[in-house]
Amino acid sequence: MELKADENDDLRSEDVNSGFCIGVEMCSCQRDGRTVSVKFAPFEGLCYMQYGGERCVMCARVLPPLEGTVTKLRAWVQVMEDGGLFFLRQDTDSERIEESGLIPKEFLPAWTVEFFACMYFLRGSLLKPLVSTVVHSEKMLPPDMPELEGSRKEVETTWHLQG
Repeated sequence: MELKADENDDLRSEDVNSGFCIGVEMCSCQRDGRTVSVKFAPFEGLCYMQYGGERCVMCARVLPPLEGTVTKLRAWVQVMEDGGLFFLRQDTDSERIEESGLIPKEFLPAWTVEFFACMYFLRGSLLKPLVSTVVHSEKMLPPDMPELEGSRKEVETTWHLQG
């Protein structure tokens, strides 16, 4: 996914905050109807987890907030074969790709049978209009990406409960 300002303008972290997230909806079998959302706010570096129908949200900082401005920001989510997942972000003016670290399958619901990649927009939290583009949608990350550690190194953070 690629995100930029609607006008020919730069974006700052405070323009977006957690008003935009990329993530995964994890679903149980259809008759059961359970879901959990795992979201990554690439500008803030925060990860959120919320069970369907619940008001409480777990939150953890998985990357530092972006500093300065960006012209475009790219973000990816990768669901591993075993059910773990990790997030990536890249300021397109740099070749550096930042990795959240792996959220292991043991931390996620065992009842998950389907994963759906999603983009989430919270309009009330966005200070500027945004343009989002899906630049890659496949089972694996783009083949031209450099070697990444995100799938091998577990995320090191503390999760907090938000009401």
